[in-house]
Amino acid sequence: MIRGESIIYKSSDEAIPFKNDGGAVELLYSIEYLNTLQFLGFPPYELELKVGTPIMLLRNVNLQGGMFNGTRMIVKKMWSRLIEAQAITGNRMGEKKANFYVSFLLFFVNILSTAIMTVNCIFDLSPTTNNKNLEGRVYRKWIVKKPRRPAPIDYCCILIDREGNAIQGNMGKSDISYFNFVLLDGAAYIISKFMCTTTSNYQQTLDIETTLRFGRYTSFENIPAGAFPKHYFHFTSYNQLGTKIQRHDTTTAQRQPTLTDYIGCLIRVGDVQTFGNAGSNVTIVRKLDIENLNGDVVELTLWDEMAKGFNKREFEVMAGPVIFVVSSCKISEYNNRVQLLGTSATHYYFNPEIPELEDLQTRFAERFNLHPPLEISKIKFEDPAKEKNRNRYPLLTLLQQNPNNYRKSCSQCPRKIEDGDEPAVCPDYGPQPNLAYRNNFKAFVSDHSGTTTFTFFTPNADVLTGHECSELVKKYNMPSPRDFPTEILSIKGRQHIFQFHFNPYSETGKVDFYFDDILDKPL
Repeated sequence: MIRGESIIYKSSDEAIPFKNDGGAVELLYSIEYLNTLQFLGFPPYELELKVGTPIMLLRNVNLQGGMFNGTRMIVKKMWSRLIEAQAITGNRMGEKKANFYVSFLLFFVNILSTAIMTVNCIFDLSPTTNNKNLEGRVYRKWIVKKPRRPAPIDYCCILIDREGNAIQGNMGKSDISYFNFVLLDGAAYIISKFMCTTTSNYQQTLDIETTLRFGRYTSFENIPAGAFPKHYFHFTSYNQLGTKIQRHDTTTAQRQPTLTDYIGCLIRVGDVQTFGNAGSNVTIVRKLDIENLNGDVVELTLWDEMAKGFNKREFEVMAGPVIFVVSSCKISEYNNRVQLLGTSATHYYFNPEIPELEDLQTRFAERFNLHPPLEISKIKFEDPAKEKNRNRYPLLTLLQQNPNNYRKSCSQCPRKIEDGDEPAVCPDYGPQPNLAYRNNFKAFVSDHSGTTTFTFFTPNADVLTGHECSELVKKYNMPSPRDFPTEILSIKGRQHIFQFHFNPYSETGKVDFYFDDILDKPL
């Protein structure tokens, strides 16, 4: 139902006499009788219009001016004998110059809208829903493309209802220009005459079974957008990213995971890089690093137009920490590490207005004041002297960057107990009322012929530090695993004869070293 006051326009019906039968015509075809007649292609005697009503020309009015049979318009202003309408089809689309005197209009314009039930909540829709209206705000729009293929596949948008639920709307690729004008970012509408379909799994943005399908017959009535939420996200945490990896070896019958929304602190923005050549394919990429509160860093890759359009300068002048949200990403795995890959549906936001923004900024600021993030360059220098010193940091600094120096574990075996497990349960030994704490940290070790990273685990690490991990946890009253006690930091610079074992066949492609013992310890 279109809101607002209406104006009723009445037609001026008249039977025109032929030759000398004027009296008979007036007697047989009275004005009252003419007002009851209904003919195909003619509007009714009374035509009720409101601002926002879609109307259509039924006759060719001005072919050169683009006003011809079938031209669709939206009523913008109304007076007693004059109507201003905006064309939404044809070569005058978007113009507000379609003015009609009422005496002329009523023979050539028909109303297109119908009154149907309004749905206020997206969850009330299903793939079989029809004849409904939906109130929604346009959250974002994008053109669907396949990687390295410039041709568009579809045109899509995300709508948010007043309760904060989201649904995707799809439009044909041939109507991109039309809907880019009709659907405005951030605007809210009462939408009618749409279709509901089952959601496709290709680049699926939302975990919802219903998707809307819009066409030129679909009606959009503007309404105030202030009551609608500004954002919609469904975040995946770092430790859950592995469950959403896009597998390329699955059959077409198996559904791929829904695209991922991710939040963290943006700590590095790389420069644009170009690969390939004009004779085959050219790929443009930009890589970003996003860190969470645990110190886990995940790499985001943006492609082509999005890579070039990313405003690195805007990020560099922002006061940190910068909370960064990226939506609708694919998850892949490379060198045994998960990474985010941008898609045509991906959007990113700096410090978005969401409830958790202030808390995240405060917590990241506190953490970075203690342990500022390292400036890591992933691009090699051509100058050997500069390359030799790229990413070189003192051992103490690197120790402080390790996310955790100890972890909770079963008291009878080394199995890790995850945070939040209440009560703490080991799969092999059951409930654990008295948890053990085990060292788990890395450090660089050098013998002057080379430098490598050792991993130190309890109980062997306790021999090196001279203190049991549980003893240190108790002494410092459960410190954060990110804060290294003095007893561990004191190993810097000490020389020992190390005994270790190593794995040359690790999944990372590098040799892994694990500390076992020191052979020169006092007897």
